[in-house]
This record gives sequence, structure tokens and C-alpha cells, in this order.
Amino acid sequence: MPLHIDKNISNWVDVCWSEHRSESALKIWQRAKEDWGEECPSRRWVSDRVRALKSRVRELDPEPIARPWGEHWPTDADSVQVLLVLHDEADLLCSSNGVQGFEGITTRMADWACKIRNFFDCSVALDRLMLLQFSVWFAGQERWGLENSGQYSDRYDSTHTATSGLMAWSRRNSNVDSMGEKRWGHVFRIWDRWPEDEAEVRRIVCEYLSGHLFPRISSRRMFPMFNQLQLGEIDFVLDTEDTNHNEATYEPIDDLNNVDSDWMDIP
Repeated sequence: MPLHIDKNISNWVDVCWSEHRSESALKIWQRAKEDWGEECPSRRWVSDRVRALKSRVRELDPEPIARPWGEHWPTDADSVQVLLVLHDEADLLCSSNGVQGFEGITTRMADWACKIRNFFDCSVALDRLMLLQFSVWFAGQERWGLENSGQYSDRYDSTHTATSGLMAWSRRNSNVDSMGEKRWGHVFRIWDRWPEDEAEVRRIVCEYLSGHLFPRISSRRMFPMFNQLQLGEIDFVLDTEDTNHNEATYEPIDDLNNVDSDWMDIP
């Protein structure tokens, strides 16, 4: 275990727990170990972190859906344009990846899409996908900040990794960006994969959009796309072979006698 825990890693652990709240601290540590390798914090550190999160975090109600021309739909021309394009892109993306029952993006996603729309050219396919992706990242991180800190949540602090990724996106064609970071917590440079594999980029964005639904993670999600009513109505067409291929594997615990009971607790 490193002596100093990088902020990106500690934030990653927080978000991982927010996505998998029904899992024990042991499984959260295993996920961190799989993702971060030697940089992963110790089991004790993760256990203490998860215990603190359980006592502090308060889950928010499901996000309302911004249905076109509905109660939460904007009226100004610029917002209407970008959200109609975004809604159409999300609808096509979900249907082409086997996610049925799509009704719209969340109001928080719509709000962020309107805020950051000038960073994207919606006439370009990759830009449309990345506007969707960044809307998910920003909305999810803002929501997590509110769950984690309540009224004391700072929007900039909550969305810092999404902001860092957005700045990298804005510099993607400049020489300055050639030496830039590749990852900021859960945010990473999806767009770099586009020239080699457009289908893979679409699949990744769709997984985020669909809320990382079963079987990939629990129903409590960092990136909510569908409300709880919709979740009960959505049908998924899953590729079993692909799902097994991407499933994480975890190293065994050598001595279960040295593991705190909190490791195995399910809240």
C-alpha cells in the first residue's frame, strides 16, 4: 500500500462504493485492487472509508426525466435545440445496444448539457457522444456531492474530475494536450479510442447512459439515467459471452481470520 493515498484514488473508492452500495467493503477493495493495482489502498483503509461513507451519505430521490416538450423541458431556442439532438442521440444509442424503454435523460443531465454545450459541435458524431458522456459525468458527480455533503456540497469540488476531463477534451487537438493526463478518477479519455474503434466508444457511452444496470453493477448508480419506475419496465438484451469476458476477477483473501466483520457486512 502507498504511504500517501492520491486524491483521485480516494475519490474513485468513494464513487465505487456509491455505485455498489449493497456490496461489502471487501468487494469494494477488490474492485479497487483490480483497477489500481499496486497503487490500491490497504484493506484497512478501504474498510474505514466505507464505514464512514455508510454513516454519512444520504441517498437522494430518483431524478425526474426531461421528456421532450414535457414539464421539465426548456423553452429557449438554444436549449431546445441541443436537448432534442441529445435526446435523439441517446435514444438511438440505447436502441442500438439493446436497451429498450428509453424515455429521456434526467433533468440534472439536461441542465449540465445546456451548461457545457459550447464545448461541442453537435453536427459531429463524436461530439454528440461526448456531450452525452460529459453530461452523465457532471450530473452524476454533482448528485454524489449532494448525497455525500448535503447542503455543504461545493459544486466545483464535486465535479472537479469531470471538469478536468472537459478541459482535456477542449485541448485535444493542441500540442499542449499531447503530454496531458489520461485519467481523472472515473473520468478518462474515451475520445482517444474513436479513430480505431467507434463501436467501442458507443458501447462505453451507452453503458454509462443506461446507468450501469444489471449485471454490471447494483441498481444504486453513480450515473442515474432512468428513474426507478422506468427501471422496472426496461428490458435488456445481453451478450452473455461479452459480459463474462468483461467481468472483473478478484484475488482471494489469504487469511479470513484477519478480516474485520465489516468486510462481509451488507448494509
